[in-house]
Amino acid sequence: MLKDDSIIMKKYIVFEGVAGSGKSLMISKVTEWLNSLNFDVYNLEEPSEKIREVVGTYDIDDRIDTLLFVADRLIQQKALEKLSDDKIILAERCFLSTFAYQSSILIGNLFDLHNIYFEVKDFDMVLASDTFIFPDAVIILDVPVKIGLERKKGKFEKWENLELLEEVRQKFKQMTIDKKYPFEIYLINSDRAIDDTFGQVKKIISNLLKI
Repeated sequence: MLKDDSIIMKKYIVFEGVAGSGKSLMISKVTEWLNSLNFDVYNLEEPSEKIREVVGTYDIDDRIDTLLFVADRLIQQKALEKLSDDKIILAERCFLSTFAYQSSILIGNLFDLHNIYFEVKDFDMVLASDTFIFPDAVIILDVPVKIGLERKKGKFEKWENLELLEEVRQKFKQMTIDKKYPFEIYLINSDRAIDDTFGQVKKIISNLLKI
């Protein structure tokens, strides 16, 4: 249990993974657990509901989707900067999703809009910049794509198809091998009992928060 005189600095923990991997569920369970220990938890979902509605309602070019996602993330992260230092931020997705999804969606991995060129595969400039707030840790929940899609029960986003998500899943897994990011990335098998997955998540977060 959290001691009354403990000083907890703001932590930013992200859950990643393909559709149906259990991100929302794990965030809900971790939030309940940390609240029971008197932690002040702030939940963040990317993209925001407004952007999901726009992308889901209108037939928008994939390149425009990318701009919407990035702009939405920047707005939400500005809000994070204003949070008190004792907040524990639990987020569903971060810029790693853009790396995994948009580099798979955009043909040839080249973003070209109004004479603006952006090589999606070249992310060193992002890692070297202060554009995004880096998380303290990322937990990638890994599940076979077919099982993940079955869990969603037909409630699919336009980019959630078997072939694309197979590629995205491999890119997430590769992130744990590359070791190129300035934060820890953990890969957890979420194709098992919920309590087993949650138990492993708790261990990671317990070590991070030193509880």
